[in-house]
Formats: sequence, structure tokens, C-alpha cells
Amino acid sequence: MADSGWAYRLFLSVDLQNSTGFKKKAYKDGVPQNAEWAWVFEDFYSEFSDIFFLKLNNYTNLVKPNLWKCLGDEIIYQIEINDSADVEKYVLSFRDSILSYNAKSPNNKEKPLQAQGTVWGAGFPIRNHRVTIPNGNGQEDFVGLDIDIGFRISKYSKPERLVISLPIAYILSKYNCENIRYYDEINAKGVDSEYPIFWILSSKNPKTPGRLLLSPSPIDAILDFCSNYFDNVGNPAYSKPFIENDKSNLFCEIDEKMRILKEENDKAELERKGRLEPLLAQEPSFAVENEQDETENSQKLQKLQENYQQNLF
Repeated sequence: MADSGWAYRLFLSVDLQNSTGFKKKAYKDGVPQNAEWAWVFEDFYSEFSDIFFLKLNNYTNLVKPNLWKCLGDEIIYQIEINDSADVEKYVLSFRDSILSYNAKSPNNKEKPLQAQGTVWGAGFPIRNHRVTIPNGNGQEDFVGLDIDIGFRISKYSKPERLVISLPIAYILSKYNCENIRYYDEINAKGVDSEYPIFWILSSKNPKTPGRLLLSPSPIDAILDFCSNYFDNVGNPAYSKPFIENDKSNLFCEIDEKMRILKEENDKAELERKGRLEPLLAQEPSFAVENEQDETENSQKLQKLQENYQQNLF
């Protein structure tokens, strides 16, 4: 099957609560007293991933997420979704991994820092874009509105609540996932609108507030609640998830406006490549077929180096 360019990715972020304060305690009069604080972060990087991937082994043929990036004490995973049913498996495994990491160690000693997480989804290539970092050995990065929203809502996560974005709450509700709470609307910087936050219980006794939408039922109420946001077509912050080849056939219907934007985007990309091709064709070729070609190419290279030196001064 040809690559159409459409993709829906799941992002799972976990970090350590109050990590800055913890690091400051290791200093006295501006001087570090020991390196034990760093061991906590080293253990976190290795231990959490081990726990998470072990949880995912409970599901057959579930692809392990890729590590997208580490930002200080934050680990972010990403995975392309081809079956909407997998979203619940990833999210609940991620939540259970946070619970396991935060559990007391065998000697009944509390961990110095507790983990907290956020999960969001992002559709490509219209609302978000995948870019290859120059000279990054093929390393990729992701930019876009949904990526920004994910980082904005992550600051509301706590060890006892796994924060999820609006589209993820919608997907999970389609699969009758329980324990989803509506937290509140926030003013998300850069989104230019109030954005609703949901969370899933990460503790049997959560210390944070959350409303269980009850009418007509908890699941139906969340579906209706999310649909009302998606119907606000004038606001780019709200977009219903689209999974082109969804194996469960629940999210493979594309919005007509999004389809038109994709066609315009593809056309613009072809035009951009068309403008670049003549410029690339002007670059000298250094392919060597015989001694004469090698001599000519050496002369070309020498001439380029001379021009470069002249342009430096």
C-alpha cells in the first residue's frame, strides 16, 4: 500500500514530580554535597522503560513505542497508531507502569521522587509535521499544534492522575474505558482558547479533584462532551482523531475540510520540489567513471574551494 502521508501518533510523557527542588537539596551554599541525586535520575531512565515495556508484553503483537526524546527528567515515547483499539492498551499500560514505579521498594522505603504522566495524540501531516533534523543521522522531530497542546497540558499531571488530551479521552470512551474524569478547562498558552483536560485514575485514593460526567451515562456523557468540542469547526485546537487504516474501523472517516487541506498541501509540496530540482541539478557531479572524469572532478573541486576561500574575505 502506498504511503498517503496520513498518520496518527500517540505520545506518552513521564517525568518526576518536584525534581528541581530535589536537586537543590543536594547543594549547600551552592556547592554539591554528593552525586546521589543524579543516581535517582539514572535509575528512572532505565527502570521506568523496563517496567513499561514489560507491561506491554501482556498484549500479543503490540509494537513497543519509540523513544522520541529525553528532556531533563522527562521521557517521551511515540508510536504510530494503526488500530484505535491499541490506544487503550498503551494508555492503561502506561498508567500501570507509573503506579508500579511509584510503589514502595521491597524494603518499604518511599522513592525520593514520584513519576507522573501525560498522553496525547497528534494527526499528521496537516495539523502536525514530521521533520528530519539536518546532520542528525536521520533523527526525526515532530512539530505542530497538537504537540504544543501536549506539552501545555502536561503541567497538570500528578502522580495520582494521568492527564489525557481531548482526542484520547474520546477514543478511550469509544472503547468504554472506565475511570475517566473531566478535570477542567485551561487557558493553554499558544492555543488561543480554553482547552478541556481529562485524566485517568492513577491511584486508588486520588488527592486531586475530578468530575465524573454522569448523564446519560459516564461514557456517553464524555462522548457527547468531546463531540461538542469537535463540532466547534472554527477552532483549530479541536480536531477529531483520524486513523486512515484503522483496523477497528472506528476512526477512519476523514473530515472533508481536512481532506481538502491535505490535497492543497500535497500540491504545494510538489510545487516546492519542482522549484528545488533545477537548483539541485546545477550542483557539480563528482561521480567517477574514468581517469578523465576524475581529473575533471578534481579541477571542479579545486575551483569550488578557491571560490569558497575568496568569499570568506
